[in-house]
Amino acid sequence: MYVRWQSRERNRPQYGPWQGPDIHWSAIIVENMRIDGKPRQLHVAYLAGFTESAINHEAQRCYLWDHISERLDQLANQMTTATRERIEAAVANKVPRPTVAQYKAVARRNGPNWRRPSPPASGSRPSSSLPNLIGSPATSPSSAR
Repeated sequence: MYVRWQSRERNRPQYGPWQGPDIHWSAIIVENMRIDGKPRQLHVAYLAGFTESAINHEAQRCYLWDHISERLDQLANQMTTATRERIEAAVANKVPRPTVAQYKAVARRNGPNWRRPSPPASGSRPSSSLPNLIGSPATSPSSAR
């Protein structure tokens, strides 16, 4: 397994002042295999996406590396520790890993709850307190039967 990089150009930067186009990078974990005798890349997982303007900000690098660590933890049953280290090194070549001091500085600037909330557990439903954007009344799963 290894990281395949995909890029696309954005018209304007995601972060910072307008300085021309920005590049969005996607890190995708793939595995080589042969199908009908031909080499193919099997998509294993989408690891992360970020822009070049985002990696210039400490907080965004911290968010990104937290997301990458969480995603690799989810994929732990599909890869060895050595593979994980190779993938982290490949990402670190493109996005510098934040130091402990940088994490502390971001936490100081943004308060104790600076990290984004964890994604909801699989199978969980969105909160009923969210506005209904379609305009029809919200129905519970039991009333839809």
